[in-house]
Amino acid sequence: MEMATDAAKAKLGRREDRIGKLGDDVLGHILSFLPSQEAARAAALSTRWRDVFASVHTLSLEEPEIPIADHNDDDNYYCYSPEYGRPPKAMDPDPPTRFTATVTAAIVARHRGPAAAPPLRALRVALNEYRSRDFRAVDQCVSYAMKQAGPSLALELCLRRAPLQCNGRHRQPCFAEASVIGQNPQTSCEVSSRDAVALSPEKDRTVDNDDGDDAVSSEDEGGELPPAEYAVPRGLFACAVLRSLRIGPCRLSPPHTISLPSLQELLLSGVSDDGQQVQRLISACPRLADLTLETCHTVTGLSLFDTSLRRLAVRCCHNLASVSLDVSELDAFEYRGAVPRNHLLETYIVSVSGRWFTALPLLSTCTIDICRQEPISSWEELANLSWFVHNRFHCARHLHLRSARFGSGIGALPRQSAFLGLQHLELQGHLFHQDTATIAAVMYGILSHAPNLEVLSLIFETQPPQLSVIGYPCNERVFLDAHHLEYNRHSVINAPSAMITCLTYSVSEINFVHYQGGEAQRTLAKFLLSNAPLLDRLFCQFAEGPLWIQTQLMHEMKGWVMNNEANMMFR
Repeated sequence: MEMATDAAKAKLGRREDRIGKLGDDVLGHILSFLPSQEAARAAALSTRWRDVFASVHTLSLEEPEIPIADHNDDDNYYCYSPEYGRPPKAMDPDPPTRFTATVTAAIVARHRGPAAAPPLRALRVALNEYRSRDFRAVDQCVSYAMKQAGPSLALELCLRRAPLQCNGRHRQPCFAEASVIGQNPQTSCEVSSRDAVALSPEKDRTVDNDDGDDAVSSEDEGGELPPAEYAVPRGLFACAVLRSLRIGPCRLSPPHTISLPSLQELLLSGVSDDGQQVQRLISACPRLADLTLETCHTVTGLSLFDTSLRRLAVRCCHNLASVSLDVSELDAFEYRGAVPRNHLLETYIVSVSGRWFTALPLLSTCTIDICRQEPISSWEELANLSWFVHNRFHCARHLHLRSARFGSGIGALPRQSAFLGLQHLELQGHLFHQDTATIAAVMYGILSHAPNLEVLSLIFETQPPQLSVIGYPCNERVFLDAHHLEYNRHSVINAPSAMITCLTYSVSEINFVHYQGGEAQRTLAKFLLSNAPLLDRLFCQFAEGPLWIQTQLMHEMKGWVMNNEANMMFR
């Protein structure tokens, strides 16, 4: 018996490393799905993994976010905030590696193995905020990607990692657009033409002085300073293998001749070029299928007849007055901005004879996001939004509508208007307490326009809590105590019974996201659940808060469901 046990232990000790026996190309392919810094840590596993990073075909480099002070720690009470400058060097005994050095290290590591590095498929770089000293590191990435690219290349340069924020009440540049604080993005920037060159760590233009600020090195004294706004190298516009380009904020300055025969996906965020340059770039991409424009305030009009787009997204381009496009292959459309004008979007298809005719797109997905803080109160704006949604996208199968007031944009439609092909409706916005008495009637009007609806998703937004004032620290306990859940067991929820075609015959799934339990939301939930006899699936994600409130809301919602065999999931 002892001999059998010893044999089993010996066999266990000789267990083969099956993952390690895979080829370097397979292991490199697996590591390519991780951020590059995480993938590089695999070298510490064993000698077998030491050079596996040299086989990755994708580099994903992201500048780490600046840490925020934790006032629970007395030793760090005087920690800094990103808005108020840098901390003293003495406060961080182990400062993070500069991002430019990280970029160089990742590039060098791909060529450290005994075999040649595989062709590069994708390069993604994300900066917290582009500064003039970063231009050589970004140029290095672009140059390296073009030189090492294989048959297909995806390039993503996010030069400002900030959320897209815009209130839609003005037509001035919004938060996510300006390249440098205080700089007018409309001002032209003189940029000398240059080729993208490789960067070595000892050739960095900037050094740190004793105060922690950036200073120009001695070799740059008397020379031309790099531009404050990044200018894309001209060689990128002649990359024949470039398949995907996502870039911004930057200045494109495309050359007279643009050759991008393989480009299929293009995202431009906060580019400062005039609309003609953007139009030239788009028209020079014959295979373009996915186009996204974000905060491009110099673009006033677009003509998209040279490409057969399958997806078009326009986000916070407040000066865009007209878009004309071929919708013969358009499958998804996304709009974010102010209430659109009636003639913002002109859609056409081409006949066999080559003539263009006005036609409506047969979309799978349509997203309309009205980015303004206050609810739409003007009847004219409500009518314009309703006209835009119905007359352009009533053939869509999936409609996502977001506005400050819950449900704005459909309720103002005439009774005879209908979304006959709509199968999935998502409504997102704030549901105010004063809407308790009218929310059932509003939802009745909305669902009456979608007789064939199958899935209904309601996303409730919340206002961020006011947790502190300037100069007063907030600890973790204050954040945990701040929540939006609300439950009053004494309140009487009155929800009328109604005969709605889709609720009675076709709706099989209802989703509630960020459900907070206010009286208006409870009234809406009871109205929907108590009038949906064929409901097969219910999903509810509660807002963060005390468990006992979530439990009470869950039991209440279960009692409203008519179908006892429905699959109910609460989170």
